[in-house]
Amino acid sequence: MAAAHIARARGDHADVVGALEVLRPLAEVEVLREPGVLGWQALYADALVNLGQLDEAEVVLAPYERLATERGCRSAMARAARVRGGLLSARGRRDEAVAAFEASVAHLERLPMPFERALTELEYGSLLRRAGKRSAAASQLRAAREGFSVLAARPFVERCDRELAGSGLAPAKRRHVEPNRLTPQESSVARLVASGKSNREIASELVVSVNTIEYHLSNVYGKLGIRSRSGLVAAMLAPQGDPSTPQRS
Repeated sequence: MAAAHIARARGDHADVVGALEVLRPLAEVEVLREPGVLGWQALYADALVNLGQLDEAEVVLAPYERLATERGCRSAMARAARVRGGLLSARGRRDEAVAAFEASVAHLERLPMPFERALTELEYGSLLRRAGKRSAAASQLRAAREGFSVLAARPFVERCDRELAGSGLAPAKRRHVEPNRLTPQESSVARLVASGKSNREIASELVVSVNTIEYHLSNVYGKLGIRSRSGLVAAMLAPQGDPSTPQRS
């Protein structure tokens, strides 16, 4: 798996396939079959899509997709939907591809999986760019870039930059959180989101409802001018630090 992930970072899809094809004969072994454990099927199918082997990608993806849905594994469903979006896009079925990417985003919204979210935003943004939807593409690609930047995933940041440049767009400047912008409650929610917690986990920790967390989070997004959890993580990790603590002179 490590070799496959390194190859993906290099953009070497043939090496991804080479690293993972040894697992195909073992696909029914439970630990390898379980969609939420390794997720190798999604990585493998995605590489096949990028190599133009669309029918073979379908053979790998379809059972993974079904099992993820049967077991209600949201992380696997998110990966499967992203790969499905890429496969549909490669087949020229753009509207269906958009729906698949939107499904992936929805699954990831409350999962502490910033890398997976950024991958979906990157691939979705790439599709939108090719479709000529410049503004929507910019939103997805810049969110992806923020997410990858926080994770120091340089090869993927560079990929975002190439996609942005391909449509004449520049990367968004990294935002700094300004002091006194957020209330103490909003600041607490922002810090917990940045730590990777889901809205439900934050609600439990702060002893409030999930709706209250969503309300505070929408205010945070509006005040800081960001659209995604990955963007909030980037803002919270920027050098100026805590948005609710006044600076001392």
